[in-house]
Amino acid sequence: MLFWNATKAYNPTNLRDVIEALRQTSSKAAKDFKYQNPRLFYKAFKREDSKYDVIINMSQIFNAYVVYIRNKHLINMLEDIRMALMERNVVKRAIM
Repeated sequence: MLFWNATKAYNPTNLRDVIEALRQTSSKAAKDFKYQNPRLFYKAFKREDSKYDVIINMSQIFNAYVVYIRNKHLINMLEDIRMALMERNVVKRAIM
């Protein structure tokens, strides 16, 4: 679990704290973990203009809508998703 917490760390300080917790659990694991290139997969070192997070966020929003309405027929489910997304867009535009 500490490994995944480290990959999801949003800043270098948080990453350092998680690696320290990993070191207390297993010093060899922490040593091996630090040898990896952090710029490749740590969220703390991702670029701000990365579109990956946007895609993940969009899929999570879609999945959140599907969870509540997946027991309906396909057409009704898609219609509910469409309506929910349209309402969400109206709210987002009003905030801007």
